[in-house]
Amino acid sequence: MKNGIVLNAKKIVDKAFTISLRGYAAREVDEFLDTIASDYDTFDANIAQLKKANDLLKIKNDELLLANTQLEAQIALLSNKLGNIKDNTEVSRSNIDLLNRISILENVLHEMGVDPTKIK
Repeated sequence: MKNGIVLNAKKIVDKAFTISLRGYAAREVDEFLDTIASDYDTFDANIAQLKKANDLLKIKNDELLLANTQLEAQIALLSNKLGNIKDNTEVSRSNIDLLNRISILENVLHEMGVDPTKIK
């Protein structure tokens, strides 16, 4: 029994029925069984195709899971770096504020006639 399926195309075509006086027409039964056997062949082909597609999708899914894991690691690393940059931004702003204050004080000294580079 393959996947719980009892019949296949060959079993259906090879099936022989006993003939009785009030039985069905053998030709009609054979034609119907041929149709069923053809359907089974189609089912088998579809199942094989779907299994192949499923296997390919499993491989692709594994590749995507690996890529996702790598990207999550990169995000964590970049988030850490971004946190460090944010910390440095405050220091940089503080330094810029100090430089601006020095520049203003130098301008005031120049206006007073004092050369700030000569001050010890």
